[in-house]
Amino acid sequence: MVCNFLMIMVASSPVKSTANSYESELLARFFAGNQQAYWQLWKLYEAEIYRYCLVWMENNVEEAEDLKQEIMCQGFSKLSQYRERLTSLRSLFMTMTRNRCRDVSRRKRAIRYFTLEGNENYPNQQLSPEEVAVREEIRESLESAIAQLPPSQSYVIRHYYLKAIPHGKIAKVLNIKPATSRKHAEKGLKKLRLIMTT
Repeated sequence: MVCNFLMIMVASSPVKSTANSYESELLARFFAGNQQAYWQLWKLYEAEIYRYCLVWMENNVEEAEDLKQEIMCQGFSKLSQYRERLTSLRSLFMTMTRNRCRDVSRRKRAIRYFTLEGNENYPNQQLSPEEVAVREEIRESLESAIAQLPPSQSYVIRHYYLKAIPHGKIAKVLNIKPATSRKHAEKGLKKLRLIMTT
């Protein structure tokens, strides 16, 4: 339902687009070494990106702003990486935004589900003793399953999903690349599903 709403919102939200030639000119300047051109390019899509983040973050302005800033900084390096393959700047920005929003949303859901502290966000929802017991049982099962993972995957799962530590920080501790940390998370989740469903 949220996904459908997002698709409608993105499709129906007109972007104040300037002429393609202006964007192309700015891209040419950026690739020629004019870093200032990036900020002008960013301004073309900033409002749309912010609206998208705001919906995913359930209208939490602070979280949406933080995400927008992250994507802005990430875009600076990504733009250079995709220079030869860049077909649409908007597509690049929106793909980055969608992936990051999903990442953060998935992590928040995991934290809410697997920790009792998540209920602070819902003060009117009091857990019954039975629900607390079920949550505790789930948490114990999860801990047991995580303990069966290879050490690197176990570390990433614990710190990324349960402690909300970003891949960048995890990567520094493990002395690996953030992309490798993400792969450990993906592989770890697949193994967890197998462990917990057999």
